[in-house]
Amino acid sequence: IKAPSFAQSIGRVGFADIPVDPDGVARRGILLVSGTDGISLALSAQIALRASGQTGLKAWPDDPRILLFGQTPVPKLEDGFGSYRGIDDAGYQVLLDYANGLPMAATVLARDLLSGAADPGLVKGKVALVGVTSESIKDNFRTPLNNPPQTPFSFGVQLHAAFAQQMIDYAAGRGKPIRSP
Repeated sequence: IKAPSFAQSIGRVGFADIPVDPDGVARRGILLVSGTDGISLALSAQIALRASGQTGLKAWPDDPRILLFGQTPVPKLEDGFGSYRGIDDAGYQVLLDYANGLPMAATVLARDLLSGAADPGLVKGKVALVGVTSESIKDNFRTPLNNPPQTPFSFGVQLHAAFAQQMIDYAAGRGKPIRSP
């Protein structure tokens, strides 16, 4: 997929797919996909754009196939990058860097916020995602950080939070995409 050469406006609905590598580990995130209805932005990408104040996606002037978050060029993961051979590289995928380790994001129970048991300052002025963290709901993923049996998996909402934070950090100039030798 070619990066848009125009400002792609932020939508109201985002998709939340998390690709899993053949060994069952989630190492990639999808920023956008192109379909018959046009370009759809991932939930994580929309959160990062809003949090960083960007009004849309822009292409890097040096290579219009590469997207910018802030001034940071974020290249698309393609088949042949590093050890990736024969992957489904549909959409605009990037490697997750898992820079924050475990826990990937602070967790505050909604019931504690609603009941007053948790300090509202924990989420005030921050990006907050609401998600399910129950083993009975199959929204959990193995990541390079998980170490069974202590932490056998991470919840999908945690991966979305980590991916959004990664893109926010790129937009703020606090990080750069992983490169292959």
